Amino acid sequence: MRNIVKIDVDKNGKTITKLFDIDGTISNGFYFTMDAKKVKANIKSFGIKKRPAKTYDYIGVQYSKNGKCVIVTFNVRQPNINVYGQFLIGEEVKPLDILNCEHPAVNGLQAILMDGCDLAKVQTMDDLMNLERLM
Repeated sequence: MRNIVKIDVDKNGKTITKLFDIDGTISNGFYFTMDAKKVKANIKSFGIKKRPAKTYDYIGVQYSKNGKCVIVTFNVRQPNINVYGQFLIGEEVKPLDILNCEHPAVNGLQAILMDGCDLAKVQTMDDLMNLERLM
C-alpha cells in the first residue's frame, strides 16, 4: 500500500492537489519519509531545491511552504553516506508537539522542525517578519 498525503497547492491562481509520499505518520498533520525514492519523487513533484550539507559537521536544510503546510527537506553527509529525508508539517502542529515528540525520526532535529512549524502558520510577509526564532 502506498502511503500518501494530499496537499492543496496554489499554482498560477488555481488550486491543485499534489501527492506527498510518506513512510509514516508521527501525529495528525506531521509526517516523515527517509526513503530515497520517495524523497526524490517529492522533490520533483513540489519543485524543491535541495540544499546539501556543506561538510560532515552540518545538516543541509530546505524549507518549502506549500499551501497550509511546510515540507522540511534535510541532508546529512558522512563518509560514504549521503542521506536525504523529509518532514511534512501541517499548520495544526504546534511547536510543543514537536518538542515533546519521542518519535525516533525527530531525535536531534527538534529546532529545525519547530522553525518549519512556525513557517506552516505564515500567511503574509508580515507574518514571516514577525517570526523571532528564525531571525
